[in-house]
Amino acid sequence: MEFNPQEISSYLITNKDTILNCIHGGKGQLVLTSPTGQSHCYLFLKPRNEREFQPGTIFVYVKHESYKYYLGMLTADNVFKLTCNSRFEYDTEAVKGAYYIVKMSSNQELINKSPMKLYHFCRCARCGRLLNSEQWLELGIGRRCMHKYLEDRKRTTWDGNS
Repeated sequence: MEFNPQEISSYLITNKDTILNCIHGGKGQLVLTSPTGQSHCYLFLKPRNEREFQPGTIFVYVKHESYKYYLGMLTADNVFKLTCNSRFEYDTEAVKGAYYIVKMSSNQELINKSPMKLYHFCRCARCGRLLNSEQWLELGIGRRCMHKYLEDRKRTTWDGNS
């Protein structure tokens, strides 16, 4: 079955800042597609309790068939870690996809030249509301959440400013 992003209301990500917004907003949903459209990797991101984990830690889940499975976690400084609680091995498509997305988030040239395409689901990465403006679609986060999101970024170390 060929992946058609328009069928699920998605937006092609063309810059690394949007990837970071989707990852660290807390409710990001991403899909990475192969050049043929035959293969795709759905990732769902959720923040973790800061009492148990370092601030800014995000758990990564993958959609496999009709279920979501825990894949690993992203640290505040944007490092993906496959943990012992994951059902997946390093050589699986889901794990390779997660590592590739993290690599894309720090390399604009990779995004520009990659045959792989990355989409978000037209929802705010912080609250999950539907984004309906080109400006907010490009950012991956809505107008109402942007101020809170920028404050959250200042408190975490993933952007290197704290």
